Amino acid sequence: MTSTINTNGLDVNYPIPGKNNSSQGFRNNFTNIKDNLVVAGEEITEIQNKVVVKEGLTGIPIDNDMANTLISNAAIQSFRHTTYNLGSSLSGTVLVNALNGDVQYGTVSANTTINFAGWAPTNTESTIKLRLSFANTSASITFPSEVDFSENLIENSNSDINPTGNLVVLKPPYDADYLEYNFTTLDCGNSITIQPTNRPYKTTQIVTRPLIPPTGFEGDRNGDIAVDNFVQPVNVTESAMTTNIFSTTSTTDFYINMPVQFSGNVFGGIQAGTTYYISYIDTDTSFAVSLTEGGSNIALSSATGLMEAIPLAYLYTCTGTYDSVDATANVSLSTASSNSVTLGAPIDILYTPYYALNHPVIFTDLSDGANVALMGLDASTVYFVKSILTDGSEFTLTRTRTNGIADGPTVEVTSTTPSQVSATFYTQGHDIWKKIPLTVDGSSSGMTGDIALASLANLTIGGGTNGYFLQTDGSGVLSWAAGGGSGNGTVGGSNTQIQFNNSGSFAGSSNLTFDTSTGILDLTGTLSVTGNVISTVSMYTANLTSTNALTANLVNAQLVNINGNLNANNVTATNGDVTASANVVANVEVSAPAGNITTLQSDVIGATSLSAGSLIVPSYDPTNVAPVLNVTTSVDATTPGFVALSTETGIQAVGTVAGDAYPLIAHINEVNNYVTLNTNGVSLPKAYAGLEITVNNTSNANIKVYGNTLDGTQSLGNLQTSRIAKFTATSGNSTVAGTWYVTSVYGPTNTVG
Repeated sequence: MTSTINTNGLDVNYPIPGKNNSSQGFRNNFTNIKDNLVVAGEEITEIQNKVVVKEGLTGIPIDNDMANTLISNAAIQSFRHTTYNLGSSLSGTVLVNALNGDVQYGTVSANTTINFAGWAPTNTESTIKLRLSFANTSASITFPSEVDFSENLIENSNSDINPTGNLVVLKPPYDADYLEYNFTTLDCGNSITIQPTNRPYKTTQIVTRPLIPPTGFEGDRNGDIAVDNFVQPVNVTESAMTTNIFSTTSTTDFYINMPVQFSGNVFGGIQAGTTYYISYIDTDTSFAVSLTEGGSNIALSSATGLMEAIPLAYLYTCTGTYDSVDATANVSLSTASSNSVTLGAPIDILYTPYYALNHPVIFTDLSDGANVALMGLDASTVYFVKSILTDGSEFTLTRTRTNGIADGPTVEVTSTTPSQVSATFYTQGHDIWKKIPLTVDGSSSGMTGDIALASLANLTIGGGTNGYFLQTDGSGVLSWAAGGGSGNGTVGGSNTQIQFNNSGSFAGSSNLTFDTSTGILDLTGTLSVTGNVISTVSMYTANLTSTNALTANLVNAQLVNINGNLNANNVTATNGDVTASANVVANVEVSAPAGNITTLQSDVIGATSLSAGSLIVPSYDPTNVAPVLNVTTSVDATTPGFVALSTETGIQAVGTVAGDAYPLIAHINEVNNYVTLNTNGVSLPKAYAGLEITVNNTSNANIKVYGNTLDGTQSLGNLQTSRIAKFTATSGNSTVAGTWYVTSVYGPTNTVG
């Protein structure tokens, strides 16, 4: 500003020396000086009232209040913010007045509600920094409704507990010494924005964390992102077929079941981009891999070259808030024979929910030594409890867990008594960390196990042609391929015809049908079975051939040929034979009216009725007490041949009896067991003490009856037509034939002659 002091009215040449000057000149100069002193006083007073000073003038209190006056185009240096102490025990309602200081601080001792005042006028920006420490870590802070916020921005925020919708910080984040926020307004506090200035670094950055158990740690919350420590890739120079081992530059930091992929010009039978697992570490420069965790070494071919083995790293995302409980106990022992770790004090964590199967556990060296390594374990590494032994203080470990189950290979430990080693278990909470494998460029994702998808209306995968399907080459690579036949699943043939593969196309045939209304499976042709045939209903077949056992109900079969047991209620071969290499067991009837019934083992044939052109059985062994034939009702031989009947052991023949080493023998201890003759004569089996056989001649002619002996045939005479004769054998045994005698004859003449 320009001063208004005007000295033009002063006569600087008055008075004139040596002359008698008028006093008026003095008066004029004095008046001019006085007027200018008044002006100067006014200007000094205005300066004192309006200028900024670095300290107060004498007798005048300092007041540098600019009253919202603009200062522009200024270079500033070392400006400072004023502070104000809100108090050391904040609770209830606390007023934060901007006029008290730019930075205000205090200590929270109980739930506190913050209000603001003293903001700058509208259309100017005003900011307050609020720094709060906590004497009570469970105390909450509620901000006024004017504060505009984002719950994703503020740690531990939740507006749901306040019906007004105000921003509420439930409690300070874990390990936070204080919370610091900047509050800014452009409209004199009608709307206020909040910005945290000391938000934990791990919640705003992708950070490297040395270990991440599924439960996480105190302070972890939804939205956190991290990567684990990465094991350096190594060069592989050789594979050995004899040992299935790779040679490399170094296996430092490798561990059993570590996932790894290979890239470059791969060799030794390895597939690029496939995820393998370290299965064996021989030395610091050799290792083997498997296709699955805990699997056997894959077979390699001998080769040399240069390829990279790249350990997989994972990106971790947190999908919840830490809610587990950690419990720590000292380790007293590790035992190699059982690969177990034993806990010492404090023992109170045992037999409680703090310690159970599948829980994560981390071992820590409590000193500067390598005590965890002496156990054969890695410190600060996540393991899982695989099994609990003895009284609960002893357990085994694995490094992997699938769907919450510690199902990986048991970690091998060495025998030692460690000192200063602790085991920390994480229990009772939820698994909040999920991991995504970071794979080699161009490789598959490497994801294994189940991937749970929410309910989807549509799932779109690019590529392919209508009707194509995804197929794998066996190494995890998927591609689109044309479908067989019609390509889109269109059936072949007509209704009821069963579908089959006809040169890559769906097809049906009228020779193979199924009727759902009747439950009948119809085959026109031959059924050939190499395994078992089992049916609980009737089977109507032309020819049935099986190389194993058959359990079925066969009716109107043209031919039944079983290389094994035949078990059925009814077996009927209308135009062929019934043949079994083992047993034929029919609970009701076995019938081959135009063929033979053949069994090649001296075991049971059971039926309430049996009808066949002939029954063929093996030679009888008297030492075998199992019945060859057990028919409880009737036996009918309609054509020349023979058929057998017995209630206990052996057979009784009608018609021509054929045997090998010995004639066929019947053991019949019941009277009124009949053999009905339709043709030819009767040749009784070898005489065996106590046997009784009744022969009924229903033919129209006399028949000859012979009694078999070890050295020939004993002629017993003729049995006349319509006569019934009972024969009894005496004195025989398993090696010596006895003699048959006629004990009684019934009929018109009552004789055998």
